[in-house]
Amino acid sequence: MKLVSSITTDCTLIFDVGKTHIKLILLDDQGILIDILKMENQSLHVKPYTNIDVDRIWEWFKAQTKKLTRKYAIEAVSISAHGACAALVDLETCELVLPVTDYEFDQYPKLTPSYETLRPPYFETYSPKLPGGLNLGRQLYYQMWLLNEDERRHATILLYANYWAWRLTGVASTEITSLGCHTDLWDPQNNHFSSLAKSMRLVDKFPPMINAWIPIGTVLDKISHETGLDTKCRVMPGVHDSNAGYIPYIDLNSKKRSTVVSTGTWVVAMSSDTPLAILEEQSDMLANVDISRRPLATARYMGGREFEEICRVTKCGIDDQCAVGDIEYEISERNMALPSFIGGCGPFPDQEGKIIGKYQNGKALATLYASLMLDHLLTSLRSSNDIIIEGSFAKNEQLCSLLAALRPSQKVYINADVGGIVDGCFRLAHWNKNIAKSELPIAQPFENNKLAQYAGQWRSRLA
Repeated sequence: MKLVSSITTDCTLIFDVGKTHIKLILLDDQGILIDILKMENQSLHVKPYTNIDVDRIWEWFKAQTKKLTRKYAIEAVSISAHGACAALVDLETCELVLPVTDYEFDQYPKLTPSYETLRPPYFETYSPKLPGGLNLGRQLYYQMWLLNEDERRHATILLYANYWAWRLTGVASTEITSLGCHTDLWDPQNNHFSSLAKSMRLVDKFPPMINAWIPIGTVLDKISHETGLDTKCRVMPGVHDSNAGYIPYIDLNSKKRSTVVSTGTWVVAMSSDTPLAILEEQSDMLANVDISRRPLATARYMGGREFEEICRVTKCGIDDQCAVGDIEYEISERNMALPSFIGGCGPFPDQEGKIIGKYQNGKALATLYASLMLDHLLTSLRSSNDIIIEGSFAKNEQLCSLLAALRPSQKVYINADVGGIVDGCFRLAHWNKNIAKSELPIAQPFENNKLAQYAGQWRSRLA
């Protein structure tokens, strides 16, 4: 998608609430990028738990949207948000019952009975046991324990993307992609709430389920005054961000779809062709659920965060230069990074990351590591079809080239413009339009006759 300088009508605003950054992306009626605004996400480290500063996000959203609406007519708002997050809201008072938990909070007290005894077996939910609050059920269990009976009775659960849609419209809804991502609350094979959601009596606390492509309403009068958005502006219910990245490549009538790798704070590889039976809980493999409620075999690791950590350890910047020669040097000297640099998740949750050899370029080392981790995820999913890389890793030409060399029997396509999440959200807001799929460039394999041996040595050190 190319950048345009000015347009005034029928724009779509994408509100992308990521774990690391919050973004507003403005697109014209053809999905062409007009503007991107961004700020860092922040959490409040207070009792009873670390929580997300949703008020700061909301004030930023209103202020930035007000600036945009002075120049552009926005006819739709489409929302994506990170997973493992929900808001407990009193719909009568329109207030939070408790702060919104940051999923990285990990100081949960030992409650009786323990949440671990209530979690369904892995092959019911395909939701692996994860640290902190990455299983949303653990957050909700603790929050319900904190509330008195009257507060519990008035609490409605809004999944994070749906929470922001509610603040814009006053309409409460539930959308499947945020409910079906390692929450412990959904049974993806039988397409209903899990035994945990039922035993915790949470089912009735979720608003009605709505498809992600159906607008839930229009902007409230008060919000219109504060943002400049028209009261006729349509608002979509909101979608889980990684699943939004899958939408541009989904064909509801196709049995064979590409393996999509959505990259950001998390690197999430999704394959509809992979049978759920091969998924391994201990490797952070899970079943996401796509917008059509179909299970989506997934393997992941905290790739963006690990890339940053390797750069920090090697005293380089993530924006430093990394040329072909830098990659070749690290390969020839057998310098490598071994997992994991963020513990408790990914395919090697119990291993401690380390650097081997006297590296020369930390960015090259992080790039090699990321390509090998991606290759490992795709192998664990038995991926054999086309691969599409979208998000931050798609902007790393060397990384995509390395992955193409590591998987010579598959084509690696690159979506390095606004990315799959933005494209997916735009398509949801214009679901009935015939939006053409962009021709994506194909990564050219990295040419180095020592790469295969280097990759083999890296894998041999994982045992």
